[in-house]
Amino acid sequence: MADKVIGGTPRGVESLCSTCRHAHRIVGLNLQTVVYCNGLPRSPQVQFPVAECSIYDDQRLPSLDAMRHIAWEVKSRSRGQVGFAPDPQRMEIVITPPSKGDEAAMPSAAPHGSSPTSHSE
Repeated sequence: MADKVIGGTPRGVESLCSTCRHAHRIVGLNLQTVVYCNGLPRSPQVQFPVAECSIYDDQRLPSLDAMRHIAWEVKSRSRGQVGFAPDPQRMEIVITPPSKGDEAAMPSAAPHGSSPTSHSE
């Protein structure tokens, strides 16, 4: 299990700006790179490699608009009963407790598989 070091030196040397959708990169003939952040007001120049950014938007992943464009539209329709159960709006369950006179007429609990009546030959 790897230990997490908080506030240590990042492993990679690549700035987040190199893959950010908001970055405006200018590369000179001598491969010197200047980066401006279009996600911030007045597009300031970023003069250091960035390890964390609160407005980072990875350009390698599809944007929200791109995902909306390729997404399937699913519509549901009410076509009546779904599944095998009866419609719960139509089903009415009435439970009436037995009255005291009915309790005496009810057979006592018998073990499973046997009947309350005796069998005689």
